[in-house]
Amino acid sequence: MQHFRQPSIRNLLRIFGFLVLLKAQNVSADQRPKCARAETFGFIKMKTCEPGFLCHFDANKQCAIKPEGTDFSTGADISMEQPVLDPVSWFLTDEEMTAARNGIPRIQLQLYTVGNGVTYYSSTSAYFAQLLAEFGSTNGKDDRIYMTGWGFANISLNPAAPSPDTTRLLSVLQQCVQRGTDVRILSWANVLENDFIKDVRDTVNKKFLPPTCSPGSRFLFDDRLPSNSATHHQKSVVIRKGSSVTAFVGGIDATIERWDVSTHDAQTVRKKSGDSSAYNGWIDAAVRLSGPAAFDIANNFLARWNDTQAASGSKMHDFMDFDNDKYSFLPSIDKSLCGTNSAPLNVPVNGTHAIQIVRTFACDPFRGPLEVAPKGEFSLYRSRLKALSMAKNFIYIEDQYFAVDTTVQDVLLRVLPGLQRLIVITNVPQGREKLAGYEKYVFQMMSKLQRAFPYKVQVYSIKSATKIYIHAKTLIIDDVFYYTGSGNWNRRSMSQDSEIAANIIDTELVSTPDGITVTKLGREFRLTRFSELTKLTIESLQTMTFLQTADALDAASYDLNSLINPLVLDDKLAFDGFPERLHKKVDPENFCTRP
Repeated sequence: MQHFRQPSIRNLLRIFGFLVLLKAQNVSADQRPKCARAETFGFIKMKTCEPGFLCHFDANKQCAIKPEGTDFSTGADISMEQPVLDPVSWFLTDEEMTAARNGIPRIQLQLYTVGNGVTYYSSTSAYFAQLLAEFGSTNGKDDRIYMTGWGFANISLNPAAPSPDTTRLLSVLQQCVQRGTDVRILSWANVLENDFIKDVRDTVNKKFLPPTCSPGSRFLFDDRLPSNSATHHQKSVVIRKGSSVTAFVGGIDATIERWDVSTHDAQTVRKKSGDSSAYNGWIDAAVRLSGPAAFDIANNFLARWNDTQAASGSKMHDFMDFDNDKYSFLPSIDKSLCGTNSAPLNVPVNGTHAIQIVRTFACDPFRGPLEVAPKGEFSLYRSRLKALSMAKNFIYIEDQYFAVDTTVQDVLLRVLPGLQRLIVITNVPQGREKLAGYEKYVFQMMSKLQRAFPYKVQVYSIKSATKIYIHAKTLIIDDVFYYTGSGNWNRRSMSQDSEIAANIIDTELVSTPDGITVTKLGREFRLTRFSELTKLTIESLQTMTFLQTADALDAASYDLNSLINPLVLDDKLAFDGFPERLHKKVDPENFCTRP
């Protein structure tokens, strides 16, 4: 819902119906922002209505929402529909996957898998605790740990432990190697975290025991990208232990600032660890996969590692000390590293989750095409467009960015008339992101949506006083479709930077107060996150209809004790300083052909 309201007959019942809820949140209806008069000063004094993209002076000289082309529905007039529960209907077909690769079939990964087990992590502390436990359980021949990331640092995986330094990433991985586990890491040649990441490289390659099979480097910098501004952004961990393989995928890198608890009250622990300084907290998400989907994450790692175009080697990276030493081909995750017989793997297929792994690879790396995606892969983008177009009731997005993409925007505008709400949780661009024009790109994305559906589109940021950063990349549609991965809502994640994500449909179903059936995973994650943002209990949220939870989220955004604020941006003269040619540099689009 838009946050610049004036009471109208159409909305009186809705306002009255939530007075009790507002009072419980210490918010009165008078506190809710509306279109407001403002005076500008300079050479000419002018009276205006703010925000200007949405408001104007009406016939009575009062500030009001512009009526032209505006749908004033709050969503309350729209009945909940039974969403599609069939997983295959949500996933890209074989033909659509091939089209997302510009005509090249995808052979390294399965189209989709069923029977998977999924555990979600809505706090980074829980995620790192699970990694620590599983790393510690590897113990012998053919056990493996494969990691990809945007960056790495020697962080404590549990800074709240009695001896937090014993849980530091390099100490833990070195112990794994000493027990016989093969550790390999693929990282972007990250100039933004230059010192951290090279320390990890040097320790892993020079101080860890060298591999006895598949000799050479354990840590590689990967620069196989279309430009120096592109990044390898995939975040994944694969663990083979005995006959089992598990994998993790999401938005969480093993680097500084990331560790936090869901209550965001561990600032002392964060700072004492030395791994955090800029922020007081971090919001992120990831999933653990068991079953056939874990093999897709492993095969993605191996396809990148084993590509015939060698990682790194450019002159710039040689100058920056990002060049790699020699490294060897790695066999399939189900094969022995040394070519001897390996115990057959146990692949459980009794889980309830269907999963399609989707990715982004640019179509024109500057040193030639990659075997992994000779003409690029844009399945993350194509699947996102398909899922959005299937929405019947609501769309929930939480992301580091919410930057303009006109195709995504058009799909949202097309489905919004039939939805109750679109909810977005994102950051107010600051620092280098603001200097790069991201404030303008977020405004371009959200203003057109809010202008058309001012009471349906809810956009929030984290309260600046909390100094908590939202880094999650999550999409939930109708409490059925659940996406998490590394891909953001900007053009570079959809077309240029390497990304990997899981589209998940749970076949374990639950009934809701709306009288419809949805998936356990989708609904559970959403209510868990709503509880975190609003400070309401999960139990109280479970009794509400979707629309009531959306309004509770909105009411909480005016409560000083919650984490969120309404995100309000307006057009600025300063935006003229960010022309499209600059936009193409900082948030480039690199499709071979536009979807």
